[in-house]
Amino acid sequence: MQRIDLAESPHTVTRWWVRGERGELGHAVIGLGRLADQRWFVAKAEHGTNMAWLARDERHGCEVIQAWINRRGGVKMWPEITGKAVDRAPA
Repeated sequence: MQRIDLAESPHTVTRWWVRGERGELGHAVIGLGRLADQRWFVAKAEHGTNMAWLARDERHGCEVIQAWINRRGGVKMWPEITGKAVDRAPA
């Protein structure tokens, strides 16, 4: 997958998964969203880093996220946070 910088283009994160509480060791966030040009991406933030990659399509993005979740504790550790789409414009 191609790494991208979300700060450089408008995007919307439509689905979120969170592990742990903000400020606690082990806190992490995973997101699935679309760039302004409608390409899908996946993103994760943990240990003070924010990274994002292009996905081929929505299904590919979901498969990548599922693999991340499975490697990091499974679905019980990563509840999906629904109803919180976030639009971002470049800084």
